[in-house]
Parts: sequence; structure tokens; C-alpha cells
Amino acid sequence: MDSAVDVGDGLTVTSLYYSFPVGDLDVVAGPLVDQDDVVAATSSAYSDTFYLSALPFSLAGNETGAGVGVSYAADNGIVASASFVSSESDDPQVGINSDEGDDTTTLTLGYDGDGFGGGVVIASNDGDSFDYGYDTIGGGIYYSPEAIPATISLSYDTAEDTDDEEATNFFVGIDYEVGPGSLALAYSNTETDITGVPDLEITGFEIAYTIDVNDSVSITPGFFTVEEEFDGGEEDYQGIVVETKFSF
Repeated sequence: MDSAVDVGDGLTVTSLYYSFPVGDLDVVAGPLVDQDDVVAATSSAYSDTFYLSALPFSLAGNETGAGVGVSYAADNGIVASASFVSSESDDPQVGINSDEGDDTTTLTLGYDGDGFGGGVVIASNDGDSFDYGYDTIGGGIYYSPEAIPATISLSYDTAEDTDDEEATNFFVGIDYEVGPGSLALAYSNTETDITGVPDLEITGFEIAYTIDVNDSVSITPGFFTVEEEFDGGEEDYQGIVVETKFSF
């Protein structure tokens, strides 16, 4: 695939934090917290198998650094969370929550019922590091009908950066139990207006099937295709993936 990246053979720690309860709250704190590590609301129940996923802007998870988060889940199904991450916290000249580093705040609110639910996610990056931040708001719902062994997820996400460039994403995903495994289908459409690439539209589709070989191993073969159309041209690319997961 042209999207493959050679990252070398070194071992890298990408997340490191400690979670603990405080009364009815769950608190997370640590030196390596991802922007999407503390999310109470479920805006999509899709399995996010390969290339496509819901809320690509609000839950991109691009920022990592020293952070803290708190989440709450009520007995009636209401859930909420808030998190704060400083991306340049590892730089002693920048630190945490300074005017020289990017700080990202993420808020979520949702409801998880019996077979259905949804949530709203709001994220904001102040852009102090490179004077380039963003504000996003996204939401979605999911539903598992009693008549069929399936879960349907719908979501819509929006983003706007400091240059007033805007982007939107619509996503629909279906997980369906078939035979001994689970079939996943997803469609995504993204429209952006980016400087240098105006009127960019990205349409993607994927299909995958997951089967548990045993209690420790699962195999997921799948296929995805993406079409990019922009002012002056277009580009298509596809990928065939066989993913094997091991748990110990």
C-alpha cells in the first residue's frame, strides 16, 4: 500500500497514564495521554476495523502529552467526560498549559441505553505552538434492532481551523453477526476546503470479516477503497488487509 510506513524496529511508548476512581468519577492522569483516551460518550458502536472510522476530526487522537481527564457514568445511562492534554509538555522550555505549547480540551456527553444510544464530542486546540488551532463538534447515534443481530452507527463531524478552513464528515457503519464471526461494512464521505487543495472530497468504503480462531487469536481479512476528488484532478487507492490479533 502507498500508505505503508517504515517505522523501524525500535520500541516506543505511545501511552502512559494512571486511572483511578474518586467517588463516582473515573480520573486519568499521566505524562502520555492521547486526546481520545478519555471519552465517555459512545457516538459510534462500529468496530473501526481498518481504514475508516467515525468522528475523524473530534476524535482524531493526534495530540499526546501530559494530561488529565475525568469521566462519569450515571445509573440512568447518562455519561460525560472532560480531558486536557498539553502536546509540548516534554519540552522544559514550554511545559504544561503555557502560551508556547498546544493545549487540547475535549468534552463529551452521551446516553447509553438498551440497544441504542449516542453522544456529542467537542474538541478545541488553542494553536499556541504554531498559531494553528482548531475547533470541532461531532455527534452520532447507534442502534441494535432486536429483529437482526446487527448494530448500525451514524455520525457527523465538523471542524474549523484558525484559517477559517472547514471540513465535514458523514459516516455510516454496520456490524453484522454472520456465521462464526462478524461482518463489518462502512461508508465515509469527507468534504474539505483546504488552502492549496480547494473543494476536496474523499469517499471511502470498506468491508471486513472477523473470526475468532481461539480465545487468544482473531483474524480479520478485509478490503477498502478510497476516492479523492479535488479541483484539478482525482486519485484512487485500494488496500487488501489481513489482520491477526494476539492477546496474552
